[in-house]
Amino acid sequence: MGRELIEEHRNVQIAPSMETRAESDESVIKIAGYGAVFNSKYSVMGFREQIADGAFTKTLKDQPDIRGMFNHSPDFLLGRTKSGTMTVEEDKRGLRYEILADPRDPQAQSVARKIQRGDVDGSSMAFFVHREEWEEKDGKPSLRTIKEIELIETGPVTMPASPATTSKIERSIEETGINFEALTGFAIKRRAGFTLDAVEEDLVAQTIERLERLKTDPESVTEHPLSEVQATEYMRAAWTLRTRMAALSLA
Repeated sequence: MGRELIEEHRNVQIAPSMETRAESDESVIKIAGYGAVFNSKYSVMGFREQIADGAFTKTLKDQPDIRGMFNHSPDFLLGRTKSGTMTVEEDKRGLRYEILADPRDPQAQSVARKIQRGDVDGSSMAFFVHREEWEEKDGKPSLRTIKEIELIETGPVTMPASPATTSKIERSIEETGINFEALTGFAIKRRAGFTLDAVEEDLVAQTIERLERLKTDPESVTEHPLSEVQATEYMRAAWTLRTRMAALSLA
């Protein structure tokens, strides 16, 4: 079995710069920011982490089709490298993106106004890790240094202080009892060769039980009735997570 790739999100609270300029008869909304900052340590999923400079070199050299999204939402697409409406590059500071958004797009107008007002002041990215190094303390992971990243998307977000969208995580825990962020952290540590402690193993066992119930009877797991869309979303998430946990020998 090959190495299991896990899609991860990271957010940085570094204000994107935004300006609107006019060119001939058309105007362009330019949204720019940093999706990652190099060699800056932060806490995430139970351990410390940093992204090494040059971590994006290979993925950018391969010229992937990177999306510029607001809040990681595919329904809030602002630009795309394939269409030439977005550029992504490494500089001494980190991963910098620039999106040339459509000024006639109400979503782009909305994001621009939020940045201008100071309501949005951070950026984020989604990625796969291909190469990493770990430091240990007392047999437990203490620092993860990400050396090579496959970038999927990057762009502005409303809640950059958390390693994942805080409200989404809190809602998933409240509604399903499953902490998706914690489980992702367990999977990352397990993949790196670390042993889970008793508390983590117990949470995994509880999660497996809830995943099976979510797959067959999602409303029995939640405190509130689910709409058809919510039920489908949770069943899909449950199946994906269950498959991933099995691949990493967590289930």
